[in-house]
Amino acid sequence: MSREELTIIERAELMKQLFENHLLTTLARKGEDYSRYASKDTTKANANFGALAEMFKGAELDKYHVWAVFMMKHIQAILTWVSQRKLEDEGIEGRFIDAANYIMIGWTMLYEDGLLKYPGDDK
Repeated sequence: MSREELTIIERAELMKQLFENHLLTTLARKGEDYSRYASKDTTKANANFGALAEMFKGAELDKYHVWAVFMMKHIQAILTWVSQRKLEDEGIEGRFIDAANYIMIGWTMLYEDGLLKYPGDDK
């Protein structure tokens, strides 16, 4: 079912709604489970990436390599959908939500490590 092309304002509003209603709820629901594996303290949101890198110590993987593997899983599923117009498991909607969340997770990891700063932050 095709729709009319979105205006810039409509696209921004749609993205805001998607972020507030789906990305954040998915991140909260899935994130705690993933973090709990790595640490009893589920307030450490990105602990699972360091914990998995530690499991593979000696393989020259750091938490960014681990993050990239998880991120690429969702990108590959999206690319599968692009070429075949179907997925066997999770729907395409969920893959876009997960990929968007992983982009933001990567950003927060860089922020935690002081490798970037929040836009407008003069620190």
